[in-house]
Amino acid sequence: MNTADLLARVTAALGPLAPRIVPHLAEHLEPRDDAIPCTDFLEPGHLSAVLAAYGQTWAGCDRRAVASDWTKAYFRALIPAVVVPALCGIGVDGGNGNTRLALDGARPSQLGFARLEDGVAVDVDAIYGRLLAGHVQPLAEAVRAVSGLSARVVWSNAGNLIAFLFREAGRLPALAPAAEAQAAAVTGRRAVPYLTGPNPLFEPVRMIPVAVSEGIVSVPRRRVCCLRDRLGESLCTSCPRLAPCASRQAGTG
Repeated sequence: MNTADLLARVTAALGPLAPRIVPHLAEHLEPRDDAIPCTDFLEPGHLSAVLAAYGQTWAGCDRRAVASDWTKAYFRALIPAVVVPALCGIGVDGGNGNTRLALDGARPSQLGFARLEDGVAVDVDAIYGRLLAGHVQPLAEAVRAVSGLSARVVWSNAGNLIAFLFREAGRLPALAPAAEAQAAAVTGRRAVPYLTGPNPLFEPVRMIPVAVSEGIVSVPRRRVCCLRDRLGESLCTSCPRLAPCASRQAGTG
């Protein structure tokens, strides 16, 4: 199976829902000749150089905030490429040893897989174990080591996106059962078998009631701030530092 086959299988699984989802997945899932192994980003000298180049957009800003924003771009390429197929019943190995990433300048852009095996069943712990223990965890530690950014922020950036994908999939009847089951397994347990200690993705986002003109609605609120405002940006809509009434006036994360 190659990338085109993967996208075709996801499209077939989604049926009429595919036009709403597949283009966003395909945008970042396009292997390029200049992609490098994701394990290279664990090398301190290489990662430091990439983050320094990425931070030139915000000269003089907190390097921890720069690193946080970079990981959000990284996860936008990585996480949907594993989670969306998993929600469609397709197992993909998202470990850093099986992935390659291309940069646009210093911004993470397109992801490629070294191997995409046919007929891999969805074992939730195995799939998310490779993604989280085999990719997010070592990246979080590498980023912390070179930038000083807390690993909790990196995990929160990953968790915010994963929770968003589960939440959106839960609104689609075809994907709701898988979304509910995978959310319970990944973000609903205080401990998971593939990580030692407390699960850093346990309830990364809380739904809180907010009064709006239409009545009371529930909005997502992260547990950990991503430091976006230290880049001169507005707080994102899910920032835990927002007053409840300010959620809809903030910027998107």
